[in-house]
Amino acid sequence: MTRVVIGSDHAGFELKEKVKKYFDEIGVICEDKGVFSTNSADYPDIASAVAKEISLRKADFGVLICGTGIGMSIVANKFPGVRAALIFNEYTARMSRMHNDANLLAFSGRIFDFEYVKELLKTFMESSFSSDSRHRKRVEKIADIEREILESAFPYFSSLRKFDPEVFSAIVGEIKKQEYMINLIASENMISLRSLIALFNPMNNKYAEGYPGKRYYGGCEFVDQVEEIARERVKRLFSAEHANVQPHSGTQANQAVYLAFCEAGDKILGFDLSSGGHLSHGAKVNFSGKIYKSVSYTVSKQTHLIDMNEVREIALRERPKIIIAGASSYPRAIDFRAFSEIAKEVGAYFLADIAHPAGLAAAGVFPNPTPFADFVTFTTHKTLRGPRGAVILSKSEHAKKIDSAVFPGSQGGPFMHVIASKAVAFKEAMEDDFKDYCTQVIRNARAMADEFLKLGYNVITGGTDSHIVLVDVTPKGVSGAEVESALYNSGIVLNKNVIPFDQRPPMNPSGIRVGTAAITTRGMKEEEARKIVQLINKVIASKFDSNVINSVKNEVKELTSGYPYYKELLNHMES
Repeated sequence: MTRVVIGSDHAGFELKEKVKKYFDEIGVICEDKGVFSTNSADYPDIASAVAKEISLRKADFGVLICGTGIGMSIVANKFPGVRAALIFNEYTARMSRMHNDANLLAFSGRIFDFEYVKELLKTFMESSFSSDSRHRKRVEKIADIEREILESAFPYFSSLRKFDPEVFSAIVGEIKKQEYMINLIASENMISLRSLIALFNPMNNKYAEGYPGKRYYGGCEFVDQVEEIARERVKRLFSAEHANVQPHSGTQANQAVYLAFCEAGDKILGFDLSSGGHLSHGAKVNFSGKIYKSVSYTVSKQTHLIDMNEVREIALRERPKIIIAGASSYPRAIDFRAFSEIAKEVGAYFLADIAHPAGLAAAGVFPNPTPFADFVTFTTHKTLRGPRGAVILSKSEHAKKIDSAVFPGSQGGPFMHVIASKAVAFKEAMEDDFKDYCTQVIRNARAMADEFLKLGYNVITGGTDSHIVLVDVTPKGVSGAEVESALYNSGIVLNKNVIPFDQRPPMNPSGIRVGTAAITTRGMKEEEARKIVQLINKVIASKFDSNVINSVKNEVKELTSGYPYYKELLNHMES
């Protein structure tokens, strides 16, 4: 079915409404980008919205209407891949298609009446691009001009492609994968383009060991500025007293806390890895379980929820130096106040690791542990949607020890270009639309959990309070590893995951972990979330039939094409 995107300014509003009705009558899908009244409007805004859709190939063609059609066509032709034609009679309507392969039409809303425009549209839609090699060559020359302009504006892509085509090809392949596959890995997201651009800066070149105003290298005035900006923003986001924005990862952030307040052999109490905890919370295979004496709490066998009475009993018995709350595959909210009270009762420090729900906590849709915890650690690339890296928040009284544990205790020079990107991500998290995003993340996760339940799956804890849904797939006669592999071939990326008290081995466990951060970044909502679960079930129910996998792969491509994210970047790199 033909899909059209349409827009007008105030001068073309009445004609646009009639054209929309005409498209509806002839079975053409029409998306309206505005305006929606005769109030005065700026035509470049509407023309840009329509032309962008055509540039991204989200519609078959577009229609723009303003007073003369001239302004709209000028704006539209600034976009790569758009060939906007100003139409004024049937001949130009026909030739724009046959000779120029036009994909966007501009009309005058003050000169033409609807009946005349209807005839022009019919002529255009009934025409097709000529097979004559002369016309194809000329249209290709237009594309060549666009490529030259893009290369001059983005010379780095062209330079890298020519110098190192192998690496360039791998980068393009990864971008394509992220653009055309559905990413449900809960620890991943799609970094905002603004944060991505901030990463691409020569602060990468600067050594800045130390902290703002007290560096071991000269020439740090500008990196000092950006680190101060990042620290102040993240403190404001979480209502924290002190922030260290230098850690390279969540594990290194936790390592710094242990280094500052524990001695080797001290006891730490963390969430059991197989129940949803993290490696750095005391797992025997991790440094945290090798250097420190680790004990763990788990979840209830009946509810799969953390039993705070059990946590208290263990803490009273073991008397740990630090108690850690946080998880990598636990879908529910954590009672940080209760953990804080237990820590105080046994004389322990309290560390809250919110690597996964940090963005949700910043937005106020998930509990913020900062008022209760001595230390809060988190990564900046999951629900915060920033660059890969981490942050430590702490009470002011612990600031000096924390900073010393990061540098020189566990890291050398910080990645100042990454800190610049973190600062941008923190500013984005202060915007109203970020709270809307985080609210939708949870709505999408709950929709997925509900759909899995309807389809007969065992959803761990019966639902979710976050972006994570943990699903036991064994009732369907399959394992988590089998599902992960088959879904990847279907265009859906998620990870196999152990479930509490899993009887299967970690490399072929009973569960899968699903996250909604990335699909929500793309603009998907509950309807799409439920659709994705149905696609997952289709593959599982077929017992991984190759024909079904290929069919689902096509459905995934169609779905993702409607929610482009890195498409413009990809166009620049492939031009």
